[in-house]
Order: sequence, then structure tokens, then C-alpha cells
Amino acid sequence: MSLTKKINAKSPILEWFEARHNAGIDKIINNANQHLAIANSLQTGETLKSSGIGLIKAAAVYGLLKHIGYINGDKNWIASTYASKYIQKAEFDYWMTGVFTKSITEEAIQCLVAGASDISYRLGQEHKFLKSLSQHILSGNSDIFSVVSDKKWTKNWNNTINDAELVIKYLARCHKWEPHCLPVISPTFHLSNRVGGAEADLIIGDAIVSIVVEREFKSTNLYELLAYTLLDTNDVYSIKKLIWVFPLRQTSVILECSKLFRNIQDTRKQFKVMIEQHYAIDEFNSIGAAVDTLKYSSH
Repeated sequence: MSLTKKINAKSPILEWFEARHNAGIDKIINNANQHLAIANSLQTGETLKSSGIGLIKAAAVYGLLKHIGYINGDKNWIASTYASKYIQKAEFDYWMTGVFTKSITEEAIQCLVAGASDISYRLGQEHKFLKSLSQHILSGNSDIFSVVSDKKWTKNWNNTINDAELVIKYLARCHKWEPHCLPVISPTFHLSNRVGGAEADLIIGDAIVSIVVEREFKSTNLYELLAYTLLDTNDVYSIKKLIWVFPLRQTSVILECSKLFRNIQDTRKQFKVMIEQHYAIDEFNSIGAAVDTLKYSSH
């Protein structure tokens, strides 16, 4: 069970946070939602329509990684990621580094290919989105972007494309990222091997980042990034900020660690005791295997 599922279900991790829930936590959540409500008063209340939210979020993570690569002048933004490993195997790599997208639709397809490739690499089987694109190419179409003119394909994937467009086109507006901040996609932590190989979305500079494709800030959003921060027992990433990116709100929620913890190292020690008491080491997600998941950009 992933860390996200552990936080959404009744578990020792959720109980640990709930035991420490107080008026301050309620204030953080209320202030975040007030900020989201007024961040863009002109919005029409866009919501996602596809059923594959996991794919949309994966595409958004790679969309943000590409945006950071653009800021850093890193053309090979997808290098050394799970997606890049699968894309090379599936011969989709040209569509990541060999072309410039000319529209938000092409950008969405490119990010969906990256997200689906990431999922395929993790699961060890081809995602149905990639399978549908492969069938399109095998039908004699060398350009994957031409798939949008295929009525049969569009009927199955139109909502997915529209959702990806909606999320990705707003990513750049959500937060002003500083140049030369090294992005780490799917970072693991010292205690990840006890909680299903827990990986956050991204670490960018000194911030741990989560992309939220919903429109509200919930306690589970807060607990998830807090958990990842506390799993970093040895402060490997020097996390100073927690950032939740809300594309559908065109803004971000930002919390400083210095304002969340009186003494973060003491809290990490307490969290570690709880984790070691309730969760055994998962050999499949051992530290040795997890080193491969520290996927830095080519910079």
C-alpha cells in the first residue's frame, strides 16, 4: 500500500497525524482554501472529466518537470526518469526530445506519453494509453500527434486529452520558480522502504512539491507532504518549504517548515519511532533498490 493510500485509509500514519491535529492545523487548511477561493475569481470552475486521474496527475508531474527544464535551459529534461527508461524501450523517445510541440494539445499528448511511460515502467506492463498510440503508429501514421484526427481514438481518449490540456496549460501560472533549482522527480527517503517505497512528486530546490488536480486543500494533502518531509530522517534534501500546486486554481499553497515545526529533527525522531514500530522493511523497496529512484535532471 502506498503512502497516499495509508494516509487516506485508517493506518498508524494517519492515526499519528490525527493525534496531533489541533486548531492550528484547522487554520492552515481553512487559510489555504480561502486563498484558493479568491486566487482566480474569473475561473469558470473547471473540473476533470476523465476517469484516469492517476494518468492526468502523472502527466502533470512531467509537465512541471519540463517547465523547470525550460527555465534551466535543460533540453533533455526527461533524462534519468522512469519515463525515459520505458520510452527508450518502447521507441517513443523521439517524441520527447526530437520535436517541439506546437499546441497545447501536442503538449498534453507529450506529457501523457511521459506519464503513461512512468506508470508502465513501475507496473512492468504497457499502459493502455501507450498501447493505443502504438496501434495508431502501426496503422501507418508516423506522427503520434496526428492521432487527434482519428475519430475512433478520440472517442476513447478525448476526455483524457482535454483534462491534460486543462491542467498543463495552467502549470506555469501556479508558481514562480527560481532558475537553476535542481529538480528531483519521484524522490525517495530514508524510511521509504518501510512504507511501500514512498515517493513524492518532485523536490525542486529546497521545496517538496505536490501537484493537486482537485480544487480543494484537504487534511490528507497536508499530511502527505508532512509525512514525506518527516521520512527524510537525515535531512538529505534540506527541505525548507512545502508547496502544493493547484493547476485548476492557477496558484499554489506554500508553507514554511520553520513555521510548521518547533524542532523538525525532534519530530522526525518521533515519526521514525512510530514507523519502525508499525512497518517492517520491504525488501522489494529496500534502500539499495531505492537509490535508482533518485532521478535528477541532466543538470
